[in-house]
Amino acid sequence: MQPDLISDLAQNALESSGWIGFFFKCVLVLLALAVLKLLWQGFRYARKGLVGSLRLIGRWLWRSAKWVVVLAGLLTFCGQPVSDYLQKIEQLYLHPVFASSFEINYPDEVQVVSKYEQQMNRHTDTYEKTVMMNGLQEIADSISGGRLLPLLQACYFETELNPFRVRDDQIAAGLIQFTPAGLYGITYRGKKVTKPDILAACQTRDIEKIMDCTRQYMLNVWRLKGRRRVDHTIDIYLMLFSPVSVFKDAEHAVYEGCDNPSYYQNDGFDGWLVTPEGKVIRDKSSRDCRITVREIFLAVNRKNSLLISR
Repeated sequence: MQPDLISDLAQNALESSGWIGFFFKCVLVLLALAVLKLLWQGFRYARKGLVGSLRLIGRWLWRSAKWVVVLAGLLTFCGQPVSDYLQKIEQLYLHPVFASSFEINYPDEVQVVSKYEQQMNRHTDTYEKTVMMNGLQEIADSISGGRLLPLLQACYFETELNPFRVRDDQIAAGLIQFTPAGLYGITYRGKKVTKPDILAACQTRDIEKIMDCTRQYMLNVWRLKGRRRVDHTIDIYLMLFSPVSVFKDAEHAVYEGCDNPSYYQNDGFDGWLVTPEGKVIRDKSSRDCRITVREIFLAVNRKNSLLISR
C-alpha cells in the first residue's frame, strides 16, 4: 500500500464525524495497535512462526479493547489537528510540489495532454471521450488560440475530467460542475436547461448535452470578458469558479468573510502558500477567511503538477 494512500485513509477516518466517525477511529486505532504489536511480536517470537504471533496479537487486542475505545475517543477530539499534520507531511515530504514547476512551457505538450486523455479513459468510453475531446478543442480554439492544455487542467481540477460527476449534495453536476446560476441562458435543442436536466444528463451519460452546455457556458463567459484570449490555467479555472475574478491580480479576494456562504463552502482554497523552500502546501493555521487568486492558483496547479509528474 502506498504511503500517500495510507495517509489519505487516515485523514478520512480522522475527519469523519458522528458514530460512523467514531467507528472508523476505532478501526484506525486497532490497525495501528495491530501493526505495532505485529512488529514487536515478529521480533520477539520469530522462531515460533507467524501463526503463533497472530494468535498472540488477537488475544492481546481483545484484552486491549478498553484502550481502543479510550484512544478512539481521544482521536474524536483531536482528530482534525492530527489529520492536518498528516496532510502537511504528505505535501512536504511524500509528494512535494515546487511552485517553480507551475505554468511552464512543456517541450512536448502533446505528451502532457496524453496524460489527461488517460484520465478521461477512467470515466468515458471511446465514443464519449471523442465527443468530449472534440468539444474541448472547439472551446480552446475560441478562447485560447487552440491551446488545449490549460482547459484540460482546469477541468481536471474541477472534476478530474469526469463529465458525469455529480456532487454528493447535488448542488453541482457535469464536467464543469454546473449550478443553477451557471445554467442561466443555456439552452439545448431550443429548450432552457435546468439543474434537473443536467442531473439527468449525468445519470444517463448524455455526453452530447453536457458538452454542448459546457461550450455555451465557456463561450458566454469569454464574450463577457471582451473575447480576450485566455492562456493561463488559473484564468480558465476562474471562468468556472468565479467569472468576475478572471484576469484579476494575485491578491484579489475572490471570496472573503467567515460567515459568507461563498467563502465557507469553498474554504479548502484558504491557507495555500509557498514555503521558504519553494514547496506548495496548505497550512490551515494560515487561513484568514479570505480566498485570493494566488491561493486558487497554488491549489489548482499543485494538483495538476502531481498528475503530470506520474
